[in-house]
Amino acid sequence: MVVEIDLSEDEYGSGFSQQACNEREQNPISPQRNIATFHLVPRPDLTGTKAPGNPYTITRASTGIGVYEVVSGRRIETEVKINISHSESQIIYQDLKEKIGADGQFPKGYVIDWIYTERPACPDPYLSGRKIHDGCLTEITKLERLQSERRWDVGTNPDMNPYAYRNDLGIKVYSSFTSSTAISTATNLAPVRHEIKHQLFRKLIDLYQKSYDAADAGSEEYDHSYRDEQLPRDTWNLVETTLPRWTSQDTGVTSEVFHQLLQSAADALLRQERNK
Repeated sequence: MVVEIDLSEDEYGSGFSQQACNEREQNPISPQRNIATFHLVPRPDLTGTKAPGNPYTITRASTGIGVYEVVSGRRIETEVKINISHSESQIIYQDLKEKIGADGQFPKGYVIDWIYTERPACPDPYLSGRKIHDGCLTEITKLERLQSERRWDVGTNPDMNPYAYRNDLGIKVYSSFTSSTAISTATNLAPVRHEIKHQLFRKLIDLYQKSYDAADAGSEEYDHSYRDEQLPRDTWNLVETTLPRWTSQDTGVTSEVFHQLLQSAADALLRQERNK
């Protein structure tokens, strides 16, 4: 079953939404157009063992051109807007369609484990109680059902029903926004926060690791995994929780003002840690 998960707007540009944010930074895409990313991984076998191969992503924006379908009612014909132009449908029809089948990559070789869409996947369009077309959420649900079919798994028990369904190939759909205004704000301010966040992280981790090396180098208690894994994770969490977020600022804050605010907070934290 497809699971929908809401993300904080302040996470935009990292994790699941990184490719969407990059797409906006690199191309002039209006905030009214949605961007989606599909993440595909090699199809695991029935024991859950990962197959060889690297994950990959597909990212596309909606076309921004509305598509309508003429529907005959009891007395008149009506144009109903459908989702063919949406970012999720663009990926399904432009990228996945040619790969679907026994000889394609999807779903025999690869499956979708998560999808990011800036705004939630749209429901089915209806007119007077009649379904007109599949919405993006229904299309994704069909993809999940297709990739879950047992027939794509090769070399296992021949007595197993090839049209049975697996329950370990579900798709999670993440989204961040409910309006184009929120997308516009995030597009303007997310790159500013990412820049300051990464700069501060590099300075702090250099400070912490040098301090750790000086104090514990050569001792029996020196822990490489702490230095190279846990310490960076803790430092990143500190930076993430310390720097102000754009959703806590006044509406209409400029990137210049936000940059000054973040830089001031970063400098204060760096001074504090150096003085410890």
